[in-house]
Amino acid sequence: MEALSLLVDELHYQAKPIDDSLSTAVFHLFLENLDENKRLFNQEQVNKFKEQDYLQLDDYLKANDCSFLNKYVVELEKSIAHAQKSLEALRTVPLDFSGNLKLSFSPKEKHHYSKNKDSQTTYWKKKISYELIANLTEEDSLLTQVEKTLKEEGQELKNKLIDQQLCLLSETTNQFGGIQKFVEKQFLNAFANYQDPHTTYLDRSDKVSFETYISSNQATFGIYTTKNKEGEIEIAQIVPGSSAFKNSELEEGDILKNLLSQNDELLVSCVSNQEVINFMNNENHHQTTFKVKKKNGPIKTVKLTKTVIKVEENSTRAYTLNNENKRIGYLKIPSFYTDLESPNGLGVANDVAKEIFKLQQENIDGLILDLRNNGGGSMKEAITLSGMFIDKGPISIVKTHKGRVSTLRDPYRGKVLDKPILILVNQFSASASELFAGAMQDYHRAIVVGSPTFGKSTVQSIFPLDENEKLGFSKITIQKFYGINGTTHQFKGIQPDIILPSIYDDIERGERFLPYALNSDSVEVTLQPLKLKKINTSPLKEKSANRINSNQTFDKVKKLNGKFKSEYLTKETEYALTVENIYKDVEAFQHLLNEFSEVKTEKPDFSVENTSSTKNILIFNKDDKELNEKIVQSIAEDIYIEEAFLIITDLLNN
Repeated sequence: MEALSLLVDELHYQAKPIDDSLSTAVFHLFLENLDENKRLFNQEQVNKFKEQDYLQLDDYLKANDCSFLNKYVVELEKSIAHAQKSLEALRTVPLDFSGNLKLSFSPKEKHHYSKNKDSQTTYWKKKISYELIANLTEEDSLLTQVEKTLKEEGQELKNKLIDQQLCLLSETTNQFGGIQKFVEKQFLNAFANYQDPHTTYLDRSDKVSFETYISSNQATFGIYTTKNKEGEIEIAQIVPGSSAFKNSELEEGDILKNLLSQNDELLVSCVSNQEVINFMNNENHHQTTFKVKKKNGPIKTVKLTKTVIKVEENSTRAYTLNNENKRIGYLKIPSFYTDLESPNGLGVANDVAKEIFKLQQENIDGLILDLRNNGGGSMKEAITLSGMFIDKGPISIVKTHKGRVSTLRDPYRGKVLDKPILILVNQFSASASELFAGAMQDYHRAIVVGSPTFGKSTVQSIFPLDENEKLGFSKITIQKFYGINGTTHQFKGIQPDIILPSIYDDIERGERFLPYALNSDSVEVTLQPLKLKKINTSPLKEKSANRINSNQTFDKVKKLNGKFKSEYLTKETEYALTVENIYKDVEAFQHLLNEFSEVKTEKPDFSVENTSSTKNILIFNKDDKELNEKIVQSIAEDIYIEEAFLIITDLLNN
């Protein structure tokens, strides 16, 4: 704890003093980290915690005394044991669907702890009852069939659900390092998150996972896992070209039973999928033996060695959107990935440049860059990518924790493309995405279309807590970045030039809704940019609004937005616990999910094609060809891409 506190104080953009304000805030964050859904601790326990520690955490930190964490370890162990006992007792007790019990639903911020142990026991009874009927309803849409299956198979299905819940409870205990490490980690993260939402504590596995997210290449076994309905860890995907792919002994659908690397062993029973991912990502686990249960029954043991392959999620491929008059390039940028192994390594900017070269061979009239759901990544890549579309000048202004302000400039002269650009964004476009989209908007180089962005304009770096890296790491917010006009998108996000309706409109998603987010401010501009002529978006807005108002699919989006808020996010209701009531509730939600899947364009105003270069590659790669066909279909059915195509076509026709 001392190492993290000293590092934060030295490097954080706006480190907070260790006082009573910190104590009360970290106390609440810590409890939420330990028991996010308020299902383990009860109010009696929380009251004792508060009485002893609410205003004392700052004093413990100043004294470098973390012994108080031991009581949370003990109480959490007791709580898990009580929950396990309550669940086991349900095996011999018939569930009560008479309506004597009540089910209550409310938004997360209104969740509360059970009063005592007895009310916790009742909670588990309600949970198993609800999950049982919910699962049956998802399997069959007829109430009579749900009641029939409940009568015939209810006991067996109930026991399976109890087993799954017991496994989930054991995940905390069974994770690498056990419950003691879990509690310590959650406290360190509470302290870090109080500084701002993006400052966190990382153990070695967390660090590798984060670096993989923003890396263009990864040393990997080539196995993606998921937790199936039975609570088992299943191989969901094997990456072509990887060690697992070349071995051919493993298949999608195989169940992991055991992982062994040198002296480290992970028994894959009642552990989280993240724990398995962390074990595989551990940089010390270069060779690992996988024990799996095959789909047809037998147990196999397979030894794999990591190989470096391209991270497929971090790649971009160009397409063209065509009608009889225009040919528009389309590029989805999934993240601002980079090569972490080399300071001059190539990442997303280089990949985009290559794809734009291919698009230019297709004689495109304009370009759509899709940054929806792009949570950011490397700021270096965002700066380089921004410079590719302007001749020269400042890209961003950064300010450090010591108040030092500097201007980041376009590292290269010249542009890779002179054609008009449209950038698609949404509420989940953040950080490096906002730096790039903001720079293009400020220079009048592109039209930004979609929903207001997330609002994260801060920069984080990872630092070891000690020289030997034995204590772990911290991802610390060290800078805030600003647009070339001196204003920051931090907290408020980027406002698109043309706003499109979204299912997530007016929903509390974004930086400004996160606890302890840094505020928005401005800095003085020292280097004036040479902006392009401002784009007249007024006629484009008007035409887009007319299309949207007469578009049945966008009308469905607006209605779904209201339903999503009222029937899911802000749902607050209570009803008697009966089979019919649960059935009706789950059916309504299933209907809502089905409506989400129907938000697509039936007859797009364009055709989607690969570039000539990509077509030649696909001839020799069957797996890539099948994936490509799915991507082409998803682009053609996307109402936002269709509207973006029409907007940029209007711009070209003006």
